Amino acid sequence: MLDYSADIKKYTSTVNESAVAAIVKFCGVSLHNNDAKYVAVSDASEVKTVVNGFCAKKLGLDAKTAEAAIKAVGEKMKADRTKHRVTVYYLLAEHTETLGKLGLLSNAGVIASKITEQVGPAATEASRTAASAAPRVTPPPPKSGTNWLSWLIPLIIVAGGLWYFLGLGNRTPTSPQTATPPAVTDMVVGDVDVGKQITAALDGVKTTLGSITDAATAQAALPKLQESVTAIDGVSGIVGKLSAEQKTSLAALVAAPLPAIKEAATKILAIQGAGDVVKPVVDTLIAKLEALAKPA
Repeated sequence: MLDYSADIKKYTSTVNESAVAAIVKFCGVSLHNNDAKYVAVSDASEVKTVVNGFCAKKLGLDAKTAEAAIKAVGEKMKADRTKHRVTVYYLLAEHTETLGKLGLLSNAGVIASKITEQVGPAATEASRTAASAAPRVTPPPPKSGTNWLSWLIPLIIVAGGLWYFLGLGNRTPTSPQTATPPAVTDMVVGDVDVGKQITAALDGVKTTLGSITDAATAQAALPKLQESVTAIDGVSGIVGKLSAEQKTSLAALVAAPLPAIKEAATKILAIQGAGDVVKPVVDTLIAKLEALAKPA
Protein backbone atom coordinates (compact mmCIF):
# COMPACT_ATOMS: atom_id res chain seq x y z
CA MET A 1 0.00 0.00 0.00
CA LEU A 2 1.24 3.49 -0.85
CA ASP A 3 2.55 5.61 2.03
CA TYR A 4 0.26 8.60 1.45
CA SER A 5 2.18 10.97 3.71
CA ALA A 6 5.51 10.13 2.06
CA ASP A 7 4.04 10.79 -1.38
CA ILE A 8 2.59 14.13 -0.24
CA LYS A 9 5.95 15.18 1.26
CA LYS A 10 7.43 15.15 -2.24
CA TYR A 11 5.49 18.37 -2.86
CA THR A 12 5.19 20.04 0.56
CA SER A 13 7.33 20.32 3.69
CA THR A 14 4.75 19.45 6.36
CA VAL A 15 1.82 17.01 6.35
CA ASN A 16 -1.35 17.21 8.45
CA GLU A 17 -2.03 13.54 9.28
CA SER A 18 -5.61 14.28 10.34
CA ALA A 19 -6.32 15.79 6.93
CA VAL A 20 -4.74 12.78 5.20
CA ALA A 21 -6.96 10.41 7.20
CA ALA A 22 -10.06 12.45 6.30
CA ILE A 23 -9.16 12.29 2.58
CA VAL A 24 -8.58 8.52 2.69
CA LYS A 25 -11.97 8.07 4.37
CA PHE A 26 -13.66 10.26 1.74
CA CYS A 27 -12.10 8.32 -1.16
CA GLY A 28 -13.07 4.95 0.32
CA VAL A 29 -12.95 1.92 -1.96
CA SER A 30 -11.86 3.96 -4.98
CA LEU A 31 -8.30 3.79 -3.60
CA HIS A 32 -8.33 0.03 -4.20
CA ASN A 33 -9.14 0.44 -7.91
CA ASN A 34 -6.11 0.79 -10.19
CA ASP A 35 -7.82 3.42 -12.37
CA ALA A 36 -9.85 5.33 -9.79
CA LYS A 37 -6.97 5.89 -7.36
CA TYR A 38 -5.23 8.24 -9.84
CA VAL A 39 -6.40 11.64 -11.09
CA ALA A 40 -6.04 12.67 -14.73
CA VAL A 41 -5.92 16.46 -14.33
CA SER A 42 -5.89 16.94 -18.12
CA ASP A 43 -9.20 15.07 -18.58
CA ALA A 44 -12.20 17.44 -18.59
CA SER A 45 -14.68 14.91 -17.22
CA GLU A 46 -12.27 13.93 -14.42
CA VAL A 47 -11.75 17.59 -13.50
CA LYS A 48 -15.52 18.10 -13.36
CA THR A 49 -15.89 15.07 -11.09
CA VAL A 50 -13.26 16.44 -8.67
CA VAL A 51 -14.81 19.93 -8.78
CA ASN A 52 -18.34 18.68 -8.04
CA GLY A 53 -17.19 16.01 -5.60
CA PHE A 54 -14.25 16.61 -3.27
CA CYS A 55 -13.82 20.35 -3.85
CA ALA A 56 -17.51 21.18 -3.40
CA LYS A 57 -18.48 18.64 -0.74
CA LYS A 58 -15.38 18.62 1.49
CA LEU A 59 -13.68 21.96 0.85
CA GLY A 60 -16.74 24.11 0.05
CA LEU A 61 -15.13 25.63 -3.07
CA ASP A 62 -16.98 27.16 -5.98
CA ALA A 63 -16.32 25.75 -9.44
CA LYS A 64 -14.06 28.61 -10.61
CA THR A 65 -11.80 28.44 -7.53
CA ALA A 66 -11.67 24.65 -7.69
CA GLU A 67 -10.74 24.55 -11.38
CA ALA A 68 -7.93 27.09 -10.83
CA ALA A 69 -6.62 25.04 -7.89
CA ILE A 70 -6.66 21.81 -9.93
CA LYS A 71 -4.69 23.55 -12.68
CA ALA A 72 -2.12 24.78 -10.14
CA VAL A 73 -1.76 21.35 -8.52
CA GLY A 74 -1.44 19.70 -11.92
CA GLU A 75 1.39 22.07 -12.79
CA LYS A 76 3.07 21.32 -9.44
CA MET A 77 2.88 17.56 -10.06
CA LYS A 78 3.55 17.64 -13.82
CA ALA A 79 6.69 15.53 -13.46
CA ASP A 80 4.66 12.68 -11.94
CA ARG A 81 2.79 10.68 -14.59
CA THR A 82 0.65 8.91 -11.95
CA LYS A 83 -0.91 11.54 -9.73
CA HIS A 84 -2.36 9.75 -6.71
CA ARG A 85 -5.84 10.91 -5.68
CA VAL A 86 -4.96 11.36 -2.00
CA THR A 87 -1.94 13.53 -2.86
CA VAL A 88 -3.91 15.62 -5.37
CA TYR A 89 -6.74 16.19 -2.88
CA TYR A 90 -4.30 17.14 -0.10
CA LEU A 91 -2.48 19.64 -2.32
CA LEU A 92 -5.84 21.10 -3.42
CA ALA A 93 -6.78 21.70 0.22
CA GLU A 94 -3.35 23.17 0.97
CA HIS A 95 -3.42 25.41 -2.12
CA THR A 96 -6.87 26.79 -1.22
CA GLU A 97 -6.00 27.07 2.50
CA THR A 98 -8.86 24.73 3.48
CA LEU A 99 -6.86 22.00 5.26
CA GLY A 100 -8.61 23.01 8.49
CA LYS A 101 -11.89 21.72 7.09
CA LEU A 102 -10.37 18.25 6.88
CA GLY A 103 -8.30 18.00 10.04
CA LEU A 104 -10.24 20.16 12.51
CA LEU A 105 -12.49 17.47 13.97
CA SER A 106 -9.67 14.96 14.36
CA ASN A 107 -7.47 17.52 16.10
CA ALA A 108 -10.35 18.45 18.42
CA GLY A 109 -10.77 14.81 19.34
CA VAL A 110 -7.08 14.53 20.26
CA ILE A 111 -7.22 17.68 22.40
CA ALA A 112 -10.37 16.48 24.18
CA SER A 113 -8.73 13.14 24.87
CA LYS A 114 -5.65 14.81 26.40
CA ILE A 115 -7.85 17.06 28.59
CA THR A 116 -9.75 14.00 29.81
CA GLU A 117 -6.48 12.23 30.65
CA GLN A 118 -5.32 15.20 32.71
CA VAL A 119 -8.63 16.09 34.42
CA GLY A 120 -9.80 12.53 35.06
CA PRO A 121 -7.31 11.59 37.85
CA ALA A 122 -7.77 14.98 39.54
CA ALA A 123 -11.56 14.57 39.57
CA THR A 124 -11.25 11.06 41.01
CA GLU A 125 -8.93 12.25 43.77
CA ALA A 126 -11.29 15.12 44.60
CA SER A 127 -14.19 12.68 44.87
CA ARG A 128 -12.23 10.48 47.26
CA THR A 129 -11.27 13.47 49.42
CA ALA A 130 -14.88 14.63 49.66
CA ALA A 131 -16.05 11.15 50.60
CA SER A 132 -13.46 10.84 53.39
CA ALA A 133 -14.29 14.30 54.73
CA ALA A 134 -18.05 13.66 54.94
CA PRO A 135 -19.33 12.98 58.49
CA ARG A 136 -20.27 9.39 59.17
CA VAL A 137 -23.79 8.81 60.46
CA THR A 138 -24.11 6.07 63.07
CA PRO A 139 -27.45 4.21 62.86
CA PRO A 140 -29.52 4.20 66.07
CA PRO A 141 -29.36 1.02 68.16
CA PRO A 142 -32.30 -1.38 67.76
CA LYS A 143 -35.08 -1.08 70.26
CA SER A 144 -35.32 -3.93 72.72
CA GLY A 145 -38.53 -5.79 73.41
CA THR A 146 -39.94 -5.36 69.85
CA ASN A 147 -43.14 -7.33 69.29
CA TRP A 148 -42.13 -9.94 66.67
CA LEU A 149 -45.72 -10.28 65.47
CA SER A 150 -45.72 -6.65 64.31
CA TRP A 151 -43.33 -7.49 61.46
CA LEU A 152 -44.02 -11.23 60.96
CA ILE A 153 -47.71 -10.88 60.01
CA PRO A 154 -47.15 -8.27 57.22
CA LEU A 155 -44.28 -10.40 55.90
CA ILE A 156 -46.55 -13.46 55.62
CA ILE A 157 -49.21 -11.40 53.79
CA VAL A 158 -46.69 -10.03 51.29
CA ALA A 159 -45.22 -13.50 50.62
CA GLY A 160 -48.68 -14.95 50.05
CA GLY A 161 -49.57 -12.20 47.62
CA LEU A 162 -46.39 -12.76 45.62
CA TRP A 163 -47.09 -16.49 45.47
CA TYR A 164 -50.59 -15.89 44.14
CA PHE A 165 -49.80 -13.26 41.52
CA LEU A 166 -46.59 -14.79 40.22
CA GLY A 167 -47.97 -18.34 40.22
CA LEU A 168 -44.78 -19.76 41.66
CA GLY A 169 -46.47 -23.07 42.58
CA ASN A 170 -48.04 -23.74 39.14
CA ARG A 171 -45.50 -22.28 36.76
CA THR A 172 -45.19 -24.23 33.53
CA PRO A 173 -41.59 -24.54 32.35
CA THR A 174 -41.00 -22.77 29.05
CA SER A 175 -38.99 -24.29 26.27
CA PRO A 176 -35.85 -22.36 25.30
CA GLN A 177 -36.13 -20.34 22.09
CA THR A 178 -33.62 -20.93 19.35
CA ALA A 179 -32.09 -17.66 18.18
CA THR A 180 -31.89 -17.14 14.45
CA PRO A 181 -28.29 -16.42 13.46
CA PRO A 182 -27.92 -12.87 12.12
CA ALA A 183 -27.14 -12.29 8.47
CA VAL A 184 -23.56 -11.42 7.63
CA THR A 185 -23.48 -7.62 7.43
CA ASP A 186 -19.85 -6.91 8.34
CA MET A 187 -18.15 -6.22 5.03
CA VAL A 188 -15.05 -4.39 6.24
CA VAL A 189 -11.84 -5.03 4.32
CA GLY A 190 -8.78 -3.34 5.79
CA ASP A 191 -9.94 0.19 6.60
CA VAL A 192 -12.80 0.17 4.07
CA ASP A 193 -16.44 -0.58 4.96
CA VAL A 194 -17.67 -2.02 1.66
CA GLY A 195 -21.27 -2.18 2.89
CA LYS A 196 -21.38 1.53 3.67
CA GLN A 197 -19.66 2.42 0.40
CA ILE A 198 -22.10 0.49 -1.81
CA THR A 199 -25.10 1.75 0.19
CA ALA A 200 -23.94 5.35 -0.29
CA ALA A 201 -23.37 4.70 -4.01
CA LEU A 202 -26.85 3.17 -4.45
CA ASP A 203 -28.49 6.05 -2.58
CA GLY A 204 -26.61 8.49 -4.81
CA VAL A 205 -27.78 6.69 -7.96
CA LYS A 206 -31.42 6.74 -6.86
CA THR A 207 -31.28 10.42 -5.91
CA THR A 208 -29.56 11.42 -9.15
CA LEU A 209 -31.93 9.45 -11.38
CA GLY A 210 -34.88 10.96 -9.54
CA SER A 211 -33.65 14.47 -10.37
CA ILE A 212 -33.70 13.94 -14.16
CA THR A 213 -36.79 15.33 -15.90
CA ASP A 214 -35.46 16.79 -19.15
CA ALA A 215 -32.32 17.32 -21.23
CA ALA A 216 -30.99 20.10 -18.98
CA THR A 217 -31.32 18.12 -15.75
CA ALA A 218 -29.84 15.08 -17.50
CA GLN A 219 -26.76 17.09 -18.46
CA ALA A 220 -26.46 18.38 -14.88
CA ALA A 221 -26.76 14.84 -13.47
CA LEU A 222 -24.07 13.36 -15.73
CA PRO A 223 -21.05 14.11 -13.46
CA LYS A 224 -22.83 12.58 -10.46
CA LEU A 225 -23.68 9.44 -12.43
CA GLN A 226 -20.05 9.16 -13.53
CA GLU A 227 -18.98 9.59 -9.90
CA SER A 228 -21.32 6.71 -8.95
CA VAL A 229 -19.74 4.51 -11.63
CA THR A 230 -16.30 5.25 -10.14
CA ALA A 231 -17.54 4.35 -6.65
CA ILE A 232 -19.07 1.09 -7.89
CA ASP A 233 -15.83 0.26 -9.74
CA GLY A 234 -14.04 0.66 -6.43
CA VAL A 235 -16.40 -1.85 -4.79
CA SER A 236 -15.98 -4.27 -7.71
CA GLY A 237 -12.21 -4.07 -7.33
CA ILE A 238 -12.35 -5.21 -3.71
CA VAL A 239 -14.98 -7.96 -4.02
CA GLY A 240 -12.27 -10.59 -4.45
CA LYS A 241 -11.11 -9.93 -0.88
CA LEU A 242 -14.55 -10.69 0.64
CA SER A 243 -15.51 -14.06 2.12
CA ALA A 244 -18.26 -16.18 0.53
CA GLU A 245 -20.78 -15.00 3.15
CA GLN A 246 -19.80 -11.36 2.66
CA LYS A 247 -20.18 -11.69 -1.12
CA THR A 248 -23.68 -13.10 -0.62
CA SER A 249 -24.60 -10.19 1.66
CA LEU A 250 -23.20 -7.70 -0.84
CA ALA A 251 -25.20 -9.29 -3.67
CA ALA A 252 -28.40 -9.07 -1.60
CA LEU A 253 -27.65 -5.44 -0.71
CA VAL A 254 -27.34 -4.52 -4.39
CA ALA A 255 -30.21 -6.70 -5.62
CA ALA A 256 -32.79 -5.12 -3.29
CA PRO A 257 -32.95 -1.63 -4.91
CA LEU A 258 -31.93 -2.79 -8.41
CA PRO A 259 -35.49 -3.23 -9.82
CA ALA A 260 -36.44 0.31 -8.77
CA ILE A 261 -33.21 1.69 -10.27
CA LYS A 262 -33.88 -0.14 -13.56
CA GLU A 263 -37.44 1.18 -13.67
CA ALA A 264 -36.27 4.75 -13.09
CA ALA A 265 -33.59 4.34 -15.78
CA THR A 266 -36.14 3.04 -18.30
CA LYS A 267 -38.38 6.08 -17.74
CA ILE A 268 -35.44 8.47 -18.12
CA LEU A 269 -34.25 6.88 -21.35
CA ALA A 270 -37.73 7.43 -22.75
CA ILE A 271 -37.59 11.19 -22.10
CA GLN A 272 -36.84 13.06 -25.33
CA GLY A 273 -33.41 14.71 -25.17
CA ALA A 274 -32.55 13.30 -21.75
CA GLY A 275 -32.16 9.68 -22.79
CA ASP A 276 -29.49 10.40 -25.38
CA VAL A 277 -27.42 12.36 -22.84
CA VAL A 278 -27.28 9.75 -20.06
CA LYS A 279 -27.79 6.45 -21.93
CA PRO A 280 -24.09 5.44 -22.14
CA VAL A 281 -23.37 6.01 -18.47
CA VAL A 282 -26.75 4.58 -17.33
CA ASP A 283 -26.21 1.40 -19.37
CA THR A 284 -22.74 1.02 -17.85
CA LEU A 285 -24.11 1.65 -14.36
CA ILE A 286 -26.88 -0.96 -14.67
CA ALA A 287 -24.46 -3.57 -16.06
CA LYS A 288 -22.05 -3.08 -13.16
CA LEU A 289 -24.85 -3.30 -10.57
CA GLU A 290 -26.21 -6.47 -12.18
CA ALA A 291 -22.77 -8.04 -11.93
CA LEU A 292 -22.52 -7.19 -8.23
CA ALA A 293 -26.06 -8.48 -7.59
CA LYS A 294 -25.09 -12.00 -8.69
CA PRO A 295 -23.88 -14.12 -5.73
CA ALA A 296 -20.41 -15.57 -6.33
